[in-house]
Amino acid sequence: MYLVTINRNISAEEFKKILTNLKIDKIAHQVDSWNYSNILFPRKPDFFNGISQIIELYNEFEVTTISEIVDKISKYKIKQINAKIKKDLKFHKQAIEERFLRKNKFYNDGIILYLEAKHRGNKIYCRIGKILSETPESKISLIEKLPTMKVKEIALLLENTSNANEIADFLRLGVALQCNIFFKTNKDMTKEILDAQKLFKSNKIKYKIISDLKEIKDYYLIGFSLWGKENEKSLLTINENKIMLLFGNENRGLLKETMDACNKTVYLGPKSSEPLRANQAAAYAYGILSINGK
Repeated sequence: MYLVTINRNISAEEFKKILTNLKIDKIAHQVDSWNYSNILFPRKPDFFNGISQIIELYNEFEVTTISEIVDKISKYKIKQINAKIKKDLKFHKQAIEERFLRKNKFYNDGIILYLEAKHRGNKIYCRIGKILSETPESKISLIEKLPTMKVKEIALLLENTSNANEIADFLRLGVALQCNIFFKTNKDMTKEILDAQKLFKSNKIKYKIISDLKEIKDYYLIGFSLWGKENEKSLLTINENKIMLLFGNENRGLLKETMDACNKTVYLGPKSSEPLRANQAAAYAYGILSINGK
């Protein structure tokens, strides 16, 4: 059995459309009883838009202690444990990893183990599986035959965030990279900005709050989203003097109207990967653009 986790940015209507298309194409599937926003397939499905991960499920079992979980997973050669543990359970991912590593170790050539645990009535159930590796075609070499770029200025924009930690990470990145930071919102961000500034010490913070992209002048706009039209390799062909990289908040991503206003839209990594946080994606994209640029 194969579990397909659906990206968190997919709306309920978009999810219904995915199910409708699967039915039209006569592809055997069922909605996952563990999480109604995921889908189960008897055979490994081909990629379709909206997939976050494809997991080959091994088994499902009842547990009462962490030791029982560790006993079950110890027979596998593991590189990493990707655990989804419900908050109401008495154990968490870190505790499982620590207990596992007392008698086991991680292997570079091992599997990425998927582990999920939840209550079902008064009992606790777990299921485990293997997160399938990426196809060779999706592993892009960014260092081969880099073209010469002449980017003189790179600015960063974060849209519709109200999370102080997310804002602080973005501001910290701006200070580290010495680039201009923009926040796009229709709300008053004064409190959130002040809370964010308390999370790190710097007197070099430069940022601007805008409500409309029309306030941005002379920048080549690149929006980053799982629904971008091109992958990061396309960044290597850009030859613009001033570039602004636009990112959405970690809950929803860029608005469609913002993506439509961009000169280019890009997705980072394989289409099936989990989305990066805004500051992670910004650092990654900035690095690609600045290799032969600034």
